[in-house]
Amino acid sequence: MSYFEKRTFLSDLADRTELINAATGKFLQLPETALRHKPSDSGWNISEIYHHLNLVNGPCISEILKKITTPQEKESDILNTSWVADWIYEKVKPKENGELFRMETLKCLRLFPEDGHPQKPIKDFLELQDTLHDILNHSSARDLQKLKIPFFFVKTFHFRLCDTLRLLVAHNERHMMQARKVYSEIPAFQNG
Repeated sequence: MSYFEKRTFLSDLADRTELINAATGKFLQLPETALRHKPSDSGWNISEIYHHLNLVNGPCISEILKKITTPQEKESDILNTSWVADWIYEKVKPKENGELFRMETLKCLRLFPEDGHPQKPIKDFLELQDTLHDILNHSSARDLQKLKIPFFFVKTFHFRLCDTLRLLVAHNERHMMQARKVYSEIPAFQNG
């Protein structure tokens, strides 16, 4: 179990979200061919990475919004995360040296449309990030311990709001690293 002071916890997540947004904005300037470039037959292109993030973030942020708009009981300034959430967080979060724990993505979170503009998933992601940033800024008045959010794809399993927010940001960071790696492997951008 990890313990955090609420304001510090929310501020850290908001700062990390800002960094993700700044890095994501750079991808909007890329040509369509770069956004559709696949590093390998089984690898995802940049557009597919953001589509995956939208498949996870959209429903999760929607659930959070439902919960934080309900009446509130007394809040706690000290947060303690669950051991399950800590374990998942350590697997999802990129390591300091940039290494990632290898995991297989569920098929339901790999459904990529073949047509459409490759910038759309990135723009949609930035809209979800704005909503997430608003949630982080307004959550200081909420009890992050008592509000329970269904886990991404297992609706019968719930995490505390503090755990859910932490996992969402770590998941976004993980795939931001993946998008940067794909970008670095695009032949036209390898030296840039």
